[in-house]
Amino acid sequence: PPISFPSDMTYPSLSRHCFDFSTLREIRPEKARSLYDKVAEYILELVKVGTELDYVDAIRVADDLCSYVGPNYSREFIETDYLRWHREFARIAQKKEKYSKLHTDGNLLVGGLMKKLSKIYDAIHPLDFMPKITLTDSLKWVDSIVEARSLSGGMIFFTGIPIEVMFREESSPGQIGETVRKLLQEHGRKRLVLSNTHRPYPGRSFNEAGAILKAKIVKEEAGKLGQ
Repeated sequence: PPISFPSDMTYPSLSRHCFDFSTLREIRPEKARSLYDKVAEYILELVKVGTELDYVDAIRVADDLCSYVGPNYSREFIETDYLRWHREFARIAQKKEKYSKLHTDGNLLVGGLMKKLSKIYDAIHPLDFMPKITLTDSLKWVDSIVEARSLSGGMIFFTGIPIEVMFREESSPGQIGETVRKLLQEHGRKRLVLSNTHRPYPGRSFNEAGAILKAKIVKEEAGKLGQ
């Protein structure tokens, strides 16, 4: 669960990146564990309620585990707290025949996390393993997703459209096209939902002309694969 200790409220929705739970985990581990358990208990109750709704077909839990360099938490905390709670979230969803989906940022290829999470959840988003600013970065990122596929069993991946490329004026429409094209060719369409690697930035919108053009190119690339 995203727990925040904001120091800058310019964008409250991004405050977790100012002083986050992983920092508390390092300076006051027992306090962090108690707080995590308390929030996780609330999340579990929400999961239970969600599974009782007929129009809900999937339960999505957002709980950032990593940064680009790897886990935010110690191996001990991940094994005894993070994964324990997430097994329970997914178990409740799957018991009611709902899909279970995890949103977590960061590089899950570090520490065997991809394989561990694949044994818990049905789907994962956004596979945001590394920065994707340049075309070279974007293509390297696609390689990492393909690597993750080999470790993930039958998980459904929600990913493939780098949000920073979509909204960065310096990134050309050609970059988004080549990135998506390589992903579709090397990963394949099976168990893939083309999705942004994150939501739009504060103050940005998919109604912007540049974003509309890039979204059109994504649709074109997706259509070509079936031809």
